[in-house]
Amino acid sequence: SCFLYFTEQFKVIGSAMPIVFKAGEDVVLPCFLEPNISAVDMTVEWFRTDWTETDTLVHLYEGHEDRNEKQIKSYRGRTALFREELKKGNTSLKLSALQPSDRGSYKCFIKSESWHDDTILDVEVNSKSTGEDLVLPCSLQPRISAEEMMVEWFRLHETDTLVHLYKEYEDRNADQMECYRGRTALFKDALRKGNASLKLSALQTSDEGAYKCLIQYGESWLDDIIVYVEVKGKRHNNYSIVWKIFVTLYCLYKIMVFSIRACYPAVIHLYSIGMAVVYPWSDHLNDFLF
Repeated sequence: SCFLYFTEQFKVIGSAMPIVFKAGEDVVLPCFLEPNISAVDMTVEWFRTDWTETDTLVHLYEGHEDRNEKQIKSYRGRTALFREELKKGNTSLKLSALQPSDRGSYKCFIKSESWHDDTILDVEVNSKSTGEDLVLPCSLQPRISAEEMMVEWFRLHETDTLVHLYKEYEDRNADQMECYRGRTALFKDALRKGNASLKLSALQTSDEGAYKCLIQYGESWLDDIIVYVEVKGKRHNNYSIVWKIFVTLYCLYKIMVFSIRACYPAVIHLYSIGMAVVYPWSDHLNDFLF
């Protein structure tokens, strides 16, 4: 006789980039199962990996309920999973009222009866100012090269719309909006990895608004996302970015982005592979991009 054994295997996907938010804001720490199988019957454990104290638990879901008796005291009443999203494989953690002590490394550990996996992500708590550099996320999944494709970033609802254009292996910004001259750049070495994110230098209050990243390959395929940039504060001392996805699928490849949203607790879950996170530019990101 012949026996077949099936093991429910999955991969846990998190964020390769640091998650940066201001103290006092709510943050979503991303964690997803690939494939999108239900996590309702699994154990979901979030804990600190850099914690020197005995207690390291940030949040525990087990046996269809939260079990936070051993939770670190400073996290009491500030953590939650998105229960309706668990059936979609979304095990992201909402952390409310971010505190300076929340800075550090977190592990998302998922366990079923026959399998387990985990991912580690870093949280940074910072205050950000107008004038700093910013990266607007846009990536292909799977990570095929975008070097031969057209990558166009433009503003929505503007008379002049072009923010940045890459076409036929070079930037073509003759029609670029005047206020963006000298402030935009793609990561050319990262294009071969499908990373079409845009670096926007010296953030200005006028940069607030909606941006579209459109990627096109010949006449056979295109896709796009919408990214919203919001500059807040009386003196515009800080910013946050929220984004909305519009997907038009003409081929097998997709642009895929996950959201980390400071101001809105709801999670928009779009597919499950690939991760693009909004983050302020710093030199330590070179290793990831290049």
